[in-house]
Amino acid sequence: MTKSYRTKKKFVIVAMICILALMAVLGIYFGVIKKNNPLKLDPISYSYVIDIDNPREVAGHVDFVFVGRVEKQKDVVYEDVFDRETEDGIQSTGIPYTNYDITVLENIKGDLKINETIPILKEGGVSMDGKRLILGEGDFMPKEGEVCVFFISVQEDGTLLLPGKNFSIKIMESSLTKKAVQKKSLAQVQQESQNEMQQITKSDVYQEMLAACKNEIPYERERYTAPAELIGE
Repeated sequence: MTKSYRTKKKFVIVAMICILALMAVLGIYFGVIKKNNPLKLDPISYSYVIDIDNPREVAGHVDFVFVGRVEKQKDVVYEDVFDRETEDGIQSTGIPYTNYDITVLENIKGDLKINETIPILKEGGVSMDGKRLILGEGDFMPKEGEVCVFFISVQEDGTLLLPGKNFSIKIMESSLTKKAVQKKSLAQVQQESQNEMQQITKSDVYQEMLAACKNEIPYERERYTAPAELIGE
């Protein structure tokens, strides 16, 4: 092997190392950029038939009120899809609804199965072009691991719908998602579950929503039945 060949080989190796290092740095950089730049919020103004800032009216309008833990935020489905002209050409757009898996921890109104994970459809979600988060004004998308009070309406097809602002109210973060409990012993899960329920029931949010349901202001509307497999005995 000549000296010239060895020099060229060494140069190629050094160059490859530099390229790999640069790729790693860029990957971290763009990962941070993406993480620190969430989707652009595209708020929608809704007209409600009730005062959604009054939890008594919200409670009287819905079919179920329960404390639940978000297990998984899933896919997005779209309704009223249509094509529109944009800077990038013709694009399809529609109203997004996000599917969730939520575990029922305690009923406040209604009789859903306790400790069962049920499907919930949430108004709002990522736009069809993946660039915007479409939500009702003042609303938020519950995240995995969050414990909230959920106000749910049953749709004609049996879907459990979570509408907009003030229909989900966060209480706390949970350490007992289905993913997390796989790494814990049964004793740990039981103890943490007991501790979390104590925190939940002592929280101001829970107490306020409990009082709202006890003193709800009924709203007359057509009511539908939830799927039998979701109802407790």
